[in-house]
Amino acid sequence: MSLYFEVDDADAFFDEIEGRVRVHKPPADTWYGAREFYLLDPDGYLLGFSSIRGIE
Repeated sequence: MSLYFEVDDADAFFDEIEGRVRVHKPPADTWYGAREFYLLDPDGYLLGFSSIRGIE
């Protein structure tokens, strides 16, 4: 199972939680204009966090 969340600033949120979570994929830009990262929660669920670039 995976869950996907939209956040205001993926980089800022990643910086806030880095070191306390198991990172699956660090922040990266996508071809569709988002900035995303993925982590695994303690139960093994994949959690995705994304912010859309250029939208205020």
